[in-house]
Formats: sequence, C-alpha cells, structure tokens
Amino acid sequence: MNYQNIGDEDMKLSEEFQRLYPDIYSVIYPEIEKQCNTLEETKGPDYIPSKDELEQMTNAIYDQVNIQLSRNMKQDVVARRYGRRGLRDIISIILIGELLRRRRRPYYPPRQRRRRRRLI
Repeated sequence: MNYQNIGDEDMKLSEEFQRLYPDIYSVIYPEIEKQCNTLEETKGPDYIPSKDELEQMTNAIYDQVNIQLSRNMKQDVVARRYGRRGLRDIISIILIGELLRRRRRPYYPPRQRRRRRRLI
C-alpha cells in the first residue's frame, strides 16, 4: 500500500466534508481556533481546562459570534433556529472536539520492512 498519497486523499476528503457544515460553523470555528490558540500559548498544549474555564471560553466565543452575526444581520435567524442555549451548546461541543483533536497523537503509518537478500 502506498502511504504517501493517503495524506492528500485525507485532505481532499476533509475539504469535501467541511463544505457540508452549516453556515454558522464558518462563523463559530474561527473563534474557537482563536480561543484554543490563546489557551495553548498561555497554559501549554497539554493543559486541560476546568469546567468553569470551558464555560468562560464558551461565553467569550458566544459573544464574538453574536457580534459577527449582528454585523451580518443573521442574528435573528440563528436565534430562531438554535436559541441562545442551543447555540452555546453547539459552541461547547465544537470547542471540546477541537481541544481533543489538538491533543491526539499524530498517526505514522507502519514502515515497510526491507527484505534481506540471501547471499548464496
């Protein structure tokens, strides 16, 4: 099996799935990335936030998302669709997923063993 092309195939597949997310994801995810980057810079990459810290991060993201949505006049549509608590829950779920994703160890495919030549 050729493992060199797997990364390219995974990237294409990932990009295709990214397009399937609802529009709100493109507003939420960049804010989540900013919060996670800030957390990593201040506390380190292996830091696990407490429930209170996670709630504070969610609140900060929620506030930023509301600002962006109010600029685009989509705030009413999102409020009707998800509700305030629903949007916070969505943010928390994506945030926890991103924190977990950043802590996964990278996958390295198995090495192919070289066959030894038998000398006769």
